[in-house]
Amino acid sequence: MSAARHIPITAAVTHDVTIDATYTPSPKYVVAGYGDTIWFRNNSSIQLVVQCGVNPPGGSVQVGGNLTVPTTPIGASFVAPNSDGATNYYIYQSGNPTPLSGPWAIQVGNGPIYVTVNGGLTAPDPVAVPPGGNPGGKLEIYATDNNNYTIAWPGGDPFTPAVGSVVPGMQNNSVQTVNNTGAVKDYNYTVRQSGSFTEGNGGGKVKVGS
Repeated sequence: MSAARHIPITAAVTHDVTIDATYTPSPKYVVAGYGDTIWFRNNSSIQLVVQCGVNPPGGSVQVGGNLTVPTTPIGASFVAPNSDGATNYYIYQSGNPTPLSGPWAIQVGNGPIYVTVNGGLTAPDPVAVPPGGNPGGKLEIYATDNNNYTIAWPGGDPFTPAVGSVVPGMQNNSVQTVNNTGAVKDYNYTVRQSGSFTEGNGGGKVKVGS
């Protein structure tokens, strides 16, 4: 894994994310700086919960948490960490375990969001990343078992460098950036254990900017 680049220190700002009556946030993704505030405004008619996933799975770097978001004008917020990180969040009705929408992406600095492969299965799936730009959506895929995997993108690979294979260990894989020509859409990918046509077949979906 290449060393994370750190963005220059600038004055913290507040990013307003408005959740509408269809439980869709606007904007659909946030690229925040260190120490920025992400404030959720709830324009639906019910109390909501914003649940942010741990990244990497089981890791110590956490962007956000579980927020109870009353209807506007109160809302709820969290402060981004002072280091690179990322999360995907889902929106729930308070007290209901079935998500109303998601995943939606929040990237702090250069992220990245991590995806693990184990036995051909990927997690999280689907995964959301910001689109191309500066710094652009960042993602790293790595294996948590002892297998190498081949990655294929039937509809095209939106990342630079291209994601064609992954190996065990976070430190042994590189961070990819969504390229500026990548369309805002969902990209499906397949995962196959290297050297095998029948073992470890799986895949997932990357939601770019959506």
